[in-house]
Amino acid sequence: MDMQMKNYLLILLFSLPPLLLSGQENTTTRAVTSSTMLNIGGSDVLDTYLTPLDYRGIHLGLLNERLQVAGFGNMNWINQQKVWAEYTSNNNEAQNGLVATGFLGYSWGSMRRYQIAEGLNLMAGPYLSGEAGFIYNLRNGNNPASAKLSIETGASVMAVYQLKCFPRFPITLRYQASLPVMSVFFSPHYEQSYYEIFSLGNTSGIVKFGSFHNRFDLNNMFTADLPIGAINLRIGFQSKIHNTHVNDIKTRRISNAFMIGFSKEFLPFNRKKPAVSPGRIVNAL
Repeated sequence: MDMQMKNYLLILLFSLPPLLLSGQENTTTRAVTSSTMLNIGGSDVLDTYLTPLDYRGIHLGLLNERLQVAGFGNMNWINQQKVWAEYTSNNNEAQNGLVATGFLGYSWGSMRRYQIAEGLNLMAGPYLSGEAGFIYNLRNGNNPASAKLSIETGASVMAVYQLKCFPRFPITLRYQASLPVMSVFFSPHYEQSYYEIFSLGNTSGIVKFGSFHNRFDLNNMFTADLPIGAINLRIGFQSKIHNTHVNDIKTRRISNAFMIGFSKEFLPFNRKKPAVSPGRIVNAL
C-alpha cells in the first residue's frame, strides 16, 4: 500500500504543472485600445433660424475613443465608445458677421468582425449616439442662438488593415463610416422664439422624428497608427456632414479636419477580482 501511495503522489505531482498551464491558457484577457485625437480643419455652417447666410471658418475638436473585444459572440464582436467636443468660429462672405458653434457628444456601438484576408478585417454593426450644442450668431439681437439636441441610431462599418512592410514597424490603417438611420431631435419653428417655447408653453411640433426624408448625417474617418515605443502616433482625417430640413428651417454643419493624437493598448484591471495571469490576449484592431 505504501508503494502504491508513493506512485499516486508522483503521478499527481507530474500532472499538476500541465493542469495549471492549461488553466492559464484558457484565460482570455480583452485588451483595451484607447486613443485621444485633436482635430483641426475647416467648417461650413448654415442655420436659417438665425440667418439665411452661409458662414465658413475654423473647426477645432477633441475626440476620445475606446475599443475592446466584447465578452459575447465568441470574441468576434468589437465594442466602440466615442466622446467628443467640437467648436467652430465662422465668418460670412463679407467678413462682418460671426457665428460660433459648440457641441458635446457620446456614442456607443458594437460591430461584428470578419477576417477577409491575412491582416484585413471588416466590421459592421449598429450604434447609438447623442449630441447637444448650440449655434450662436453674434449679430442677432432677437433669437441670437439656436439650441441643438438629438439622439440617433444607425449603422457603422469599418475596415482595418495591418501593413507589415517592416516587421518591427507595423502600421495599422483604418477607415470607418457611420450613417444614422433614425433619430429624435429638437427644432423650433421658423420665427418661433424660445420665450414662446419655455415661458408660454408652445411646444407643439418641436420634437421631430428624423430619417432620410428630413435629415442626413454622415461621418467618415481615416486613421493610421504608427508605433513609437509603448504608444502609437495616430494621424488621420475626419469628414462630418449634418443636414436637417424641418419646421421651415434648414441647418447644415460640415467639417473637414486633420487629426493627430496617440493610441495605446492596456489590460483592464478589476480590483474586485484577484490578479491572475492574462493568458491569451485579444485586441480590437
